[in-house]
Amino acid sequence: MKRSFKTIVSSLALLGLLSACGSSNDVDVNLDGSMDNETEEGTAKIGAQDMPSDWPEDAPGAYPGSTVSYSASMDPETGKPDMAIVSTTADNTATVTTHYKTELAAKGWTVGTRMEGAGTSIFSATKDTRTMSLLITGTGQGQTTVTMAIEIMEAE
Repeated sequence: MKRSFKTIVSSLALLGLLSACGSSNDVDVNLDGSMDNETEEGTAKIGAQDMPSDWPEDAPGAYPGSTVSYSASMDPETGKPDMAIVSTTADNTATVTTHYKTELAAKGWTVGTRMEGAGTSIFSATKDTRTMSLLITGTGQGQTTVTMAIEIMEAE
């Protein structure tokens, strides 16, 4: 079961990377080993330690003290309006999960469906036209990985 959740984390990160790739893209490999991939639809940063520039101020960001290894953002004008990050911390899954549930409530988000067990927590939260999905899982090596994605629904 744990292996399945780790596969989900890897798949989400890879899916985000692939979704940021287009037929015409500009990939920059930086001296620190990080990569910036820019397409007409948006940007993806792998190995970068920053949040997407358009991450909402009223949404919790990267866990305090964590290392951001992936961030992506799609342009609402040209692509699907959403963004994602993957980060890692030395804090345990329960502590990280409690932090995000508290932060979401404090920022006016409503926590919805939840699944917890085997060192993994999966849940979503909504606010206005946005849905945030979180996957918080232990790596088995004293680390916790947090995958967060925000989808912005188009107004009807």
